[in-house]
Amino acid sequence: MSPPESEFLSSDQFWFGLNLNDAKYKRLSYLARRFCRSRRFTPKDLLNQALLRIVDADSELYRPCPRGLSPVWHLANVMRNIASNDSRRKDLEDLLDGTEPLSRDGSTEEVTAARERLNTYVGVLIAELNRDQEALSVLKCRCFEMTKTEIKLQYVWTDIQYATVTRRIRRAINRLPEEYREF
Repeated sequence: MSPPESEFLSSDQFWFGLNLNDAKYKRLSYLARRFCRSRRFTPKDLLNQALLRIVDADSELYRPCPRGLSPVWHLANVMRNIASNDSRRKDLEDLLDGTEPLSRDGSTEEVTAARERLNTYVGVLIAELNRDQEALSVLKCRCFEMTKTEIKLQYVWTDIQYATVTRRIRRAINRLPEEYREF
């Protein structure tokens, strides 16, 4: 009897499925350049970082490739996610450093006021969820714009487990005072 097949490709299976020829490499390099616009790292670094996250099972940031998904597609999505998270991190660092980005109309007052309201709201919501680590993890992932599928893969959850956690988050939001429910 053969062992049960994993939901994810092993590192060897990923490399075999990737089959990186010149055309695929050019396509991935093009995507990396697109994702790296105004970012703090080079396209080559982004591609290498994404590959490392996919094949290094010992890493805290491990992102295995699900079976049935093209390795090239998965690699592109991991690159997009890394670039997106880096952009948010840069915005947060700018905010903490006091270099406020301008809004579309050029006024920083509206941006500052909106960020203060959002920070207050997030702080109240985190206080409400302080004992629910799964809900806090999902909330953090959603703040980084991870999709439902990405979150389920990250925590190896079924649809029911994910729905249970999001239901707890909705209940926590409903318990918040009225002035916070407008978000």
